[in-house]
Amino acid sequence: MKKLIFYISVIFFSTSLFTSCTTDEGDNPDCLTSRGMTMTDEWNSITNAVLRRYADITFKLNYYITTGQYNHGVYETFIQSVDENIWEVYQYGEEGIAYMINTNGQALDSVGSIWELTSFTDYYNDLGLRQDDGTVNCIITCIDTNSWNIYSINNDLPEYFFDINISYKSTPSTLYVYPYTFAGKGNLCINDNHYNYESGKSDYSDNRHPGPDYYTYDGIVNLSFETEANLRRTSEYWSKGIVNITVQNREEETSSTRAEFLRKSTEYVVKITYGGVTEEWYL
Repeated sequence: MKKLIFYISVIFFSTSLFTSCTTDEGDNPDCLTSRGMTMTDEWNSITNAVLRRYADITFKLNYYITTGQYNHGVYETFIQSVDENIWEVYQYGEEGIAYMINTNGQALDSVGSIWELTSFTDYYNDLGLRQDDGTVNCIITCIDTNSWNIYSINNDLPEYFFDINISYKSTPSTLYVYPYTFAGKGNLCINDNHYNYESGKSDYSDNRHPGPDYYTYDGIVNLSFETEANLRRTSEYWSKGIVNITVQNREEETSSTRAEFLRKSTEYVVKITYGGVTEEWYL
């Protein structure tokens, strides 16, 4: 298996989150579920990437509209266009509109409201969501009190999509300060724009670690996920819930893992089931 190296600039949470694992079967210190843990780290990173790039900005704008103030740490400027429902978002130091958001004249925390976001930025891997015209489109719908659906699909390649629900105790000013509940599914594309692949055989590629070497020379991997039980995220990490993850390369070889998130006392734990083996990984 080729080892995956993430560029620091695109990681919002480290892909090397866990320092050890314990095996449920015997005393073998080798981690037999390393590939499954890698897949879980990838899922965590790209989920946060989609939320941060295309959804978080709407909550920051809602805070600005509501309070007239910028949230601490915001590096965008919000400008209302001729149409009072349309907001243009500019990022500091960059030319041109980064995002355009249509509030449809509705408050983001009003049940049934729909905000439409169009992203014009091309600084990051688009994860398969960028359409032929260069835009990524995202719809944020308030589906219940303090609960929103976040949906994005590539209309030109509809197999790529992101469809999740998140819930908070109150309307957040940004997605990344407060704990939230997460549920949903998606199919995203990881390409080599922001990932490097080293050739060579992995330390974990013998017959004790079933599954294909899914990293290929063209650097294309599809990653699909669906929550089996709603996930709960603290300000630090996932603390509860289950997600099933599958990756597939261009040769249609697949690898699958089941990740269950736990919290034991002060420690965060991920129970990985991969290739018929279950292990716990500790933060």
